[in-house]
Amino acid sequence: MTLIVRATPADRPSPYIDVLVTDPLGERFTVTRMCGGRSFKVRGMVNVSSAGGGTIRDHEAGFDVPSTYRVEYFTSGASVGFSETATGTLYGLEPGWAWFSDPLNPESAVKVRLLNGAASALSRSTPAELLEVPRRSVGFTLPGTRGGLKQVVLDCYTETREDGERFDALFGGYDSDALSIVCVRASPETWLPPTLFAFVGSPVAHPVGQRGDALTWSLSGDETSPPAPAFVTPLLEYDDFTAWFATYDEFEASYPDYLTAQSDYSVRGA
Repeated sequence: MTLIVRATPADRPSPYIDVLVTDPLGERFTVTRMCGGRSFKVRGMVNVSSAGGGTIRDHEAGFDVPSTYRVEYFTSGASVGFSETATGTLYGLEPGWAWFSDPLNPESAVKVRLLNGAASALSRSTPAELLEVPRRSVGFTLPGTRGGLKQVVLDCYTETREDGERFDALFGGYDSDALSIVCVRASPETWLPPTLFAFVGSPVAHPVGQRGDALTWSLSGDETSPPAPAFVTPLLEYDDFTAWFATYDEFEASYPDYLTAQSDYSVRGA
């Protein structure tokens, strides 16, 4: 079994880490990313058939911090072991900038400039129950688990009308069922989690200048769990190959196996 990761800072559609799994053990496998003291299942690499392996571009990896990946193998639904780990680090995000995206659609990613005041106060509370005890002057506290960030400010700026429209679409539209859950990837100096999933219910856009192409955005959100990691809009589809190759024989002659074809993003948009 081989696990290979490669960080790529290209902005198409956003920086990512390539994850490649070949010859995995067991019947099925799941890849986990560990970063910043947290673990996330890699979107699109959950409960994958071991036949032929698998590959994905991880558009949720954080910047300027190591992302460590590990494969877990399953047979008949039971875990049968883990792979060795592999680590990659994404670089290239300038301080003061961040990538926002719909977790279910990597193509939605928009790079924005954070405004002064963004992430200036980070609050995480711990629920607790105070029990008053007869004949005791001080009661007992039963604390819960510390929660995620609450009402974190994510104010930002989009310079062009295209970016403004794409950014607005992250939160849904009149005929859209978008979840209003965004994946935010900022650089470490913000003290935000390397990968933050936040529910932003009421984004406010403020047009700037006479043309109004630029927008400042007033955003605040609560940290939340990401959408189910088994779901993702693929960047590479069957139609891409049928548009690129005239015949199936031509397709087969171009790749030694299906795994190689799955990682050939040069055919996108043919």
